[in-house]
Amino acid sequence: MPKQPARLAVLAAAGSQLGAVLGASAFIGGYLDERFGTTPWLFLLFLVAGTTGGFWNFLKIVKRYGSSDESGGNSGAKPGNGSRPD
Repeated sequence: MPKQPARLAVLAAAGSQLGAVLGASAFIGGYLDERFGTTPWLFLLFLVAGTTGGFWNFLKIVKRYGSSDESGGNSGAKPGNGSRPD
């Protein structure tokens, strides 16, 4: 697990990536709409796809680096420990 400043940098980069994906998908959808005369359908399609993919990636990063515990989000459980008592 990265130290606090490194974790904050990763989370800030995740937010920037989300913005970049949304902007790029909107731009590509708008460009294709103008090229093929399908306004606003390709724009909306690319915007929804970009939003879905961007948030999916954002949530994965936040889940991985956003927890405050030092166990890596494992809550102290040991690997291979099932629900069966020993």
